[in-house]
Amino acid sequence: MAIRKQLLEVDFINNIYAAGENRKTSNINLELKEKFLEKVIDPFWHTEKDELENIVFYDNGECFCQRRKLKFDFSTNTNFWSTYSFGGASIEQIAELKKQFGILFEIIIEIKENRVFESIEKIDKEFIYFDQKYLKKMGEKNSMLAASDWRILPDIVDSYPGEKDMWIKWRDMLRKETIKKPEEFESSLEFLKDLYEMKYPIDPAYYRKKYPEGEVEYLSTEDQWVITDIESSSDFVASRLLNWTNMRGQYIESYRRVRSEVMNVMKLLEVDNMSNIKFDKYIEED
Repeated sequence: MAIRKQLLEVDFINNIYAAGENRKTSNINLELKEKFLEKVIDPFWHTEKDELENIVFYDNGECFCQRRKLKFDFSTNTNFWSTYSFGGASIEQIAELKKQFGILFEIIIEIKENRVFESIEKIDKEFIYFDQKYLKKMGEKNSMLAASDWRILPDIVDSYPGEKDMWIKWRDMLRKETIKKPEEFESSLEFLKDLYEMKYPIDPAYYRKKYPEGEVEYLSTEDQWVITDIESSSDFVASRLLNWTNMRGQYIESYRRVRSEVMNVMKLLEVDNMSNIKFDKYIEED
């Protein structure tokens, strides 16, 4: 006699979904479970007084189904639940139910992945917060230098006397600005204070806006040193705006693909209210 292999088990008692021979499990959200049983599952399988508790699907098209039925005890005038094995389904009904649970599993995965993406955005706040601050500052410095590389190319002609020399000076001053690592400080507060107080020199383009006639020597006054990269480097601002535009375009085009029948059930179950899923970020496929 051939041994049946379990393909899928749905345990509504413990709210667990187990798929495949390796029994890979996923938890079933209670709200998702209630809506799925109410709006998707045929009353043939589940009603308020005859509930589906557990079902196992096998590779030969059969299933084991455990349900519990609400009964009345006339001797005590009380209701009670009675668990039993249900075996009145056809192969076609079993196949249709298995298909519906397959859709449920895809929805569970979508919700889980969406939550993972949300978690990634929040992760490491405590453990790498200060390293991120350090790397951000280093990134600002390197980006400003990279964005202004073209300013000192041999074939670039000065638009006013000494322009290229000023750019060379600005880049040199920028390189000399030392960004210390978190471990170089006795406390995290001192590290943050040092980062906050660190200032960048303004580039020649900003200097010319500030002093059109060159009435003050370049980088000779305190007001020519600023805290943020966008105040320091005009080329960096232009580069960042371009990157933001590109990233925004990529985000707009970054859709997730999902089968139409899965999307229909997702909308039926209102999964967008259970997590941060946005239906307009999906493309439906047959």
